[in-house]
Amino acid sequence: MINKRNDVFQRIHRPLPIAKPPFYSIRLQGWTLCSFAGLAVNGNLEVIKPSGKPVKNLYAVGEVIGAGTTSGNAYVNGMMVTPAITFGRLLGEQILPLS
Repeated sequence: MINKRNDVFQRIHRPLPIAKPPFYSIRLQGWTLCSFAGLAVNGNLEVIKPSGKPVKNLYAVGEVIGAGTTSGNAYVNGMMVTPAITFGRLLGEQILPLS
């Protein structure tokens, strides 16, 4: 059903009909590359030196802090998305007053 409320949540789906040639396709395959290693950060998301002291004005979130920081010893596909978004927001809120 096009442009109709057709599910139990009454969402409107608006698919476009495939009507006008020429038509093209590609073969696509996704894959994931993940590393458990990454930059060490403290609770303020500041990059820390091996001594444990923070590097001034250097922060890190997302994939560069490594999956081991947020996932422990196991990795589940998609597990880096939520920490990247959450830590990014937290870091933004933390450093915005500094500017």
